[in-house]
Amino acid sequence: MAIPFPRALLSTVVAILVAATGSCAESAEADSPPRPELYLPGVVSLPDRHEFGVAVSADETEVYFGVDTGEKVEIWWTRRRGDRWSESEPLLQDPNIGFNDPTLDLPEKRLYFISTAAAPGAAPGTPPNADIWYLERRAEGWSEPIHTGPVINTDKDEYYISFTDGGDLYFSSNVRATRKGNYDLYFSPNARTAPEPPVRLGPGVNSGAYEADPFIAPDGTYLIFAAGRRSGLGRGDLHISFRGAGGAFEKSINLGAPVNTEHHELCPFVSRDGRYFYFTSNQDIYRISTEELWRHR
Repeated sequence: MAIPFPRALLSTVVAILVAATGSCAESAEADSPPRPELYLPGVVSLPDRHEFGVAVSADETEVYFGVDTGEKVEIWWTRRRGDRWSESEPLLQDPNIGFNDPTLDLPEKRLYFISTAAAPGAAPGTPPNADIWYLERRAEGWSEPIHTGPVINTDKDEYYISFTDGGDLYFSSNVRATRKGNYDLYFSPNARTAPEPPVRLGPGVNSGAYEADPFIAPDGTYLIFAAGRRSGLGRGDLHISFRGAGGAFEKSINLGAPVNTEHHELCPFVSRDGRYFYFTSNQDIYRISTEELWRHR
């Protein structure tokens, strides 16, 4: 059974992460939080490759992630048998189409992702844009890509997907952008079975700057996302917002160091049991133990 990442624990983790900014200036002998570690070096994170956006199965035997080749983005994967990981290999790649942002839905019967492939019924010559697609897990393996349809997707970009246990889909889009690079966060209720029109999240999350890459808690109690704000530590930082008593998300908090740095932090993901927090930084994927952070406190 999945163990939710409780607000009390997460609040402690956030406090530790933010406080770490000041602790860096203390002596080397001072107690300090553990640092994020490169995730599966030599298998997922390679020194000469740009990886981002990881999805880890609940039993931690499958890992899906994005790879930027410099020309196209692809989805790769690796499998663990016993204590050995297979060499990572492409799952979705095409010389003319990009595939990105893999996400396992919570039953793990579907692998969601984004792609610049033409939507079904698109007129010839339609400019490419990113839409949300998925693969179905079948006895013989993964199906061919399936488009999630026009209720969620528009003629603008939709990307980075995260689900609650109840099937609500959270994602980012520039459908209402008034300037280049302006993305907001949205959610669509019942998106697995009967998606409803997306709703733009409120001012606790969206600010008019760049907000993207949402990770929603399985029970919907908190949201972690990437944002590019002038008050940040680098090009882009990870923030967290808790759902308030009235149902709206409260004003977001910058996660601070050691997660956020002068680099670009994005693509947050929390393991199904709440033990690990994954994210992308400086073109690699990192992991930090939430339990260690809590014990440190």
